[in-house]
Amino acid sequence: MEKEFIEILVALPTWSRVIIGFMAPSILGLTIYAVREYFIASRQFHDTIRTEFEGLYPTPSQWPADQIQIIKILKDKFPRLEIAVHKFREYLPCLIRPRFDRAWFAYLGDENNTGYHRYWQYVPYHDSSLENGKIVEYDNTKAYQDNFTRNVCNLLKFARRL
Repeated sequence: MEKEFIEILVALPTWSRVIIGFMAPSILGLTIYAVREYFIASRQFHDTIRTEFEGLYPTPSQWPADQIQIIKILKDKFPRLEIAVHKFREYLPCLIRPRFDRAWFAYLGDENNTGYHRYWQYVPYHDSSLENGKIVEYDNTKAYQDNFTRNVCNLLKFARRL
């Protein structure tokens, strides 16, 4: 394999070897720079998430006693989180950005990207509704904190650390 590569390289015209010789270090340098910047952005994103959700994530030890207050708390944190998300998103490869966007919208409770941040998946509730002529029961009384932890974990999956 290595010998074949060298034979192909030697068979190229001189002008193409010169271009490859100049481009290879530049491409390698840009790649190293991009990876380094990604890890710096990952650390900043991870630190911002941890700071903003202190007491709520990873263990919800300071979850509000009045459960509905979590919506107000998360809405107050939204501007700082949105800035962190958009700064970090710039460092993600283009192919990964749609998955990161889906994780962000799932955290917001806005899977359809309508701009309306519900956060109701983090409040315990039990309800039923009529869908297609059938009564459908919703019970979120046990999983609301798990929903929050899972959605924050899904965001942090994209922020790898060294």
